[in-house]
Amino acid sequence: MGFLEKAEHFISQLQYSLAIESEPIININGVNYNLTLHPDIFNKLTTEYKVDFPFHYRNKIIELKILMNKEQITRDDALEIIKNYISTYSLNLPSLIFSHQYYLLYKLFEINQKELSNFEKLREVMKINYSEADTLEIKDLILNKQFQPLIQQLVLSVEEKKKEMLIELLETIEGKSSIESSKNVLDTNQEELPVSNLGHREIALLYYYTDKKINANNAKAIAEKSGHSSGIKLLEHYNLICTSDLNITNHRFAVKNIENVLKLLNDNPKAKAKAEKDLQGAKLIKK
Repeated sequence: MGFLEKAEHFISQLQYSLAIESEPIININGVNYNLTLHPDIFNKLTTEYKVDFPFHYRNKIIELKILMNKEQITRDDALEIIKNYISTYSLNLPSLIFSHQYYLLYKLFEINQKELSNFEKLREVMKINYSEADTLEIKDLILNKQFQPLIQQLVLSVEEKKKEMLIELLETIEGKSSIESSKNVLDTNQEELPVSNLGHREIALLYYYTDKKINANNAKAIAEKSGHSSGIKLLEHYNLICTSDLNITNHRFAVKNIENVLKLLNDNPKAKAKAEKDLQGAKLIKK
């Protein structure tokens, strides 16, 4: 695909929450919940709507910049093309949040209200089979006044991330910012870890297993070393992981994530032992 097709693909993906923020972390009465859809539902939705997952948007921005130069498209023409696609796909309107996400959010809300956040109950909700009847309840759920602030929190999380993606795309095309030059590495006074090509959650796991800290001061720099821009999302994953072992093992991609991190722990027996223990737990839950 050339610049035109790649630019349209990039913009079209921002119609869908699952491309922008596939696993938003929602705070319900002081408790963080990872809004992770059941794999069967997630795969069905991404296939049906042709959602590009994982959507590594910073890599796609770099690719667009390369194509722009290769095809000798001027900055003004490139910006006009992108802005036309933004208008075509109505990105001024909120992106689509799937009814299954609303339904799961409501179920987590119910658990929180009833204080039933024990392991079995949480696992039951995470593995729930969403039928058509379930999704029909959404209109009634949205009218629940207690539930509305959580919907707003979810929408805001997605829209802020979408805005961040669009701003970085436009600024890169305009030449106002450089993805490479913006990677200012902060001195965190700790040994650097090999985070290249890891996802947010894998980076968080790597730091957790090796007893390294991620905080508000170093999260963005750590994320950028692996080509990500969201230090906030990395910090959210790290804090969630540190809160409970269940948040490590009871995750859609727990087995895959832990296996990827384990490859980097051969020189750290203590960290490797912790990761192997969690891997066993994750495999049991997956069954």
